[in-house]
Amino acid sequence: MRTLVTLGFLLLSVLPSVAQRPTVSLLQLLATPEKFDGQVVRFQGVANLAFEENAIYLSKEHWKHGVTSCGRRLDISEELAESRKWATGRYMVVEGTFSKDDRGHMGLYMGAIKDIKLFTLYEMVSPEQLKEGDTKNGSGGNR
Repeated sequence: MRTLVTLGFLLLSVLPSVAQRPTVSLLQLLATPEKFDGQVVRFQGVANLAFEENAIYLSKEHWKHGVTSCGRRLDISEELAESRKWATGRYMVVEGTFSKDDRGHMGLYMGAIKDIKLFTLYEMVSPEQLKEGDTKNGSGGNR
């Protein structure tokens, strides 16, 4: 019983910090970048992981057509990008610090996400897919 009470207090102490993270839409970052500059933000979008083009886009159409004005640069290492190649073209959840002034390679993007703390698949994955190691849903590695 004492263990359950202790566990309950630990969970309650963590919840406020999680709840304080701003969850925004990528559209909000596009429309009002100054409002989020320097803040830790969490949002989802379509990832693109390629040499000098690590970014996240508003939609699959923007990603497919390379509309960089509707994307934000992802400041991640080449090693991480290489290990997450399967994420390209998929909706991902990203959490990191937004910088409105970082325009990326050749000034293509209107801001960047730095100090990335979370980069994970947004799509729902069934327990059966996890058991089978379904790589197309990101649970089994590179594609």
